Amino acid sequence: MGVDVFFVISGYVVCRSLLALPRGSLTQLLTTFYFRRLLRIYPPLVACLITTGLMARMFIPPSYPYGDSDRTAHLAFWGLSNYELAAHHDTYFGVMTDFNPYVHTWSLAVEEQFYVVFPLLFFLARQSAGMRNTVTRSIARWLMPAMVLASLGTSMWQSRFSIDSAFFLLPSRFWELGAGVLLTFLHDRNSLLPRTNRQAFLLAASGLGLIGLSMRFMASVDFPFPGAMAPVTGSVLLISGVALESSRHAIKQLLEHSICVYFGRISYSLYLWHWPVIVLLRWTSGTESPSAAWFAICGTTILAILSYHLIEIPCQWVGRFQGRDFSFSLSAPEGDGNRAIFTWLVSSKLLVVVIGLGGIFAAQRFFDRLVKSDRFPLSVTTRKTAGFNSWRDVDPHFLAQLERPRRLFIIGDSHAGSYGPLAAMLEREFGSSKVTVRHVGGINFASLVRRRKANDTKFVDTVLDELRRTANRGDAVLLSSLRMERLCDPCQALDMREVLQKRDSAAAEEERLAAVEEGIALIGELQAMGLDVIIEAPKPILPSPPFRCSDWFNRSNPIGKGGLTISRSFLLEHRGPAMKSIAEVCRRLPGTHVWDPLRVLCPGDVFAGMEGDRAIFFDGDHLTPYGNQKLYPSFRDFLLRLWDESRNAGRER
Repeated sequence: MGVDVFFVISGYVVCRSLLALPRGSLTQLLTTFYFRRLLRIYPPLVACLITTGLMARMFIPPSYPYGDSDRTAHLAFWGLSNYELAAHHDTYFGVMTDFNPYVHTWSLAVEEQFYVVFPLLFFLARQSAGMRNTVTRSIARWLMPAMVLASLGTSMWQSRFSIDSAFFLLPSRFWELGAGVLLTFLHDRNSLLPRTNRQAFLLAASGLGLIGLSMRFMASVDFPFPGAMAPVTGSVLLISGVALESSRHAIKQLLEHSICVYFGRISYSLYLWHWPVIVLLRWTSGTESPSAAWFAICGTTILAILSYHLIEIPCQWVGRFQGRDFSFSLSAPEGDGNRAIFTWLVSSKLLVVVIGLGGIFAAQRFFDRLVKSDRFPLSVTTRKTAGFNSWRDVDPHFLAQLERPRRLFIIGDSHAGSYGPLAAMLEREFGSSKVTVRHVGGINFASLVRRRKANDTKFVDTVLDELRRTANRGDAVLLSSLRMERLCDPCQALDMREVLQKRDSAAAEEERLAAVEEGIALIGELQAMGLDVIIEAPKPILPSPPFRCSDWFNRSNPIGKGGLTISRSFLLEHRGPAMKSIAEVCRRLPGTHVWDPLRVLCPGDVFAGMEGDRAIFFDGDHLTPYGNQKLYPSFRDFLLRLWDESRNAGRER
């Protein structure tokens, strides 16, 4: 709702600033307009993006909830971040946006895109009175109102059938900014203005009341239509109630108080900094406590004050400096001529715009290097391990006795993908052997505990086709998946009772039995190709995600209340359904092999997700590079035994 109020005010204020300019050519209007917008928007924005990028690189490990946040920032430099957010089909109130420190820039992007077309519409409307052709004059005069109506119609349709586009993109938001613009034109003609203080007070009070009332019902209606109608209408009424200099009433006096005026002046910087502060708190100490809320308020205010006084005010000085009338002569004395040339360069609007665009590009490139640098991450879960696990060379006579280099295919969901470091170690040690990892997050490739869905079937068919083309008899396939109910979520704590109830439910058992049949059919196809199938037994899982609560700056985060240890007895019980499925597969398909990482990761009574300052798991169930190191010797020896058995079996035949 605050965004809708902001759009109306923005359209009103920007249009009024253009009305105050003397009439001139379209080139003069565009140069002045974009010069002002560039100075107003970009210096504080660039400073916020780069500072937030550094803080995010230090304190936010790359992970699922962080998603493509850096790409959002990249596009925010050019006023296009709203397209990135709309493309991900995640609403503004979704999980991903809660952990994206740049998501708030979508509304600024909408405004910037509005600025692409608005100066031309303004110029046509202002010049319409002097046009002789009746048709041209009518088009110029009514083009802006027509686009506002068209946008309102687009908003009505998209709010029902394309909610992401409706919320994030300009076509369904144009009418909100346009409402402020049309109100400016009406006020310029002394229309929709109060005649008395009483009328002004009633307008302002009605506007405030409508904005406040919309907060009560906004969650139950589509957005932005009809949800934004009330705050937009309320903003129009409120502006009309305080627009006249001569009006005097309580609401206007409140808004003109020095404290309110100051917060109005720093409002742009408040807008830029409030969301990064909240998100960084969410990633570190959490936002649930009252102290965190006060820290967010105070931190945002301090950063906004610094941004306003150190960045915005100097840029305003540049704008005023540019507006003065300077002249110089190339025949003047050398000192005066150089000073005059410098003055012209600084005061040239077009030159400032060109230099500004170049500066934005340079800042974006700097941001890109910053967020990819390995110098800044502070989290132990993203710390690069000092060298891979030491390995011994494989007996060359053993490799020579193999008919050909064996290949390994690691297939499954994101847990198969987390074996990337292990795959790299295998390739480095075995040399000619090749390891191929095929994974998609959340995919079901013989999970043995849940049924296959449409996307799963497509992935299964694609992988089987690849294996038929590239795999040879004797190659190995490791099937890796999450085969237990998670105990924690990267974004929020889970209720343990609900997790256990779901695990032990009749529906889960029915699902498991159906999944076993699907898995047997799939593994049977793999064995028919002559492949050695290895099923990964369930690894340990944790009740809290280490990447959210294992560092000095996030240990107090409430998401870590479950701790980073879990008993072996619980793990054995929790993975019971999956082990029943694996046992059934092995019974019906005798050539199936099982590799059990639990024996390595949890040899005692308790599994700990951290060993000193080294994390075994990144979140509650995905391995870190260090976790790969711990499992590598076990899997390496398992694979060598499998190949040795296969070689001996071939000799016996």
